[in-house]
Amino acid sequence: VGDFERTRPTPAQVASLKRLIAYLSQAHRVPAAGVIGHRDCLPSTECPGRNFPLAAVKQWAREKLR
Repeated sequence: VGDFERTRPTPAQVASLKRLIAYLSQAHRVPAAGVIGHRDCLPSTECPGRNFPLAAVKQWAREKLR
């Protein structure tokens, strides 16, 4: 939770997100390519914000979710 247009997520928030992505992808059989951000959907939004490392999280998913 946060406004990542103004601030950056904490390392703890990013680590928690990675754990959540790993759990949900396994529980619901979502491949790494299915890990997307709100701005990847239509209609596009600013969420999760320009300061959120979405590209890094997606890269992590591609490396870890095999």
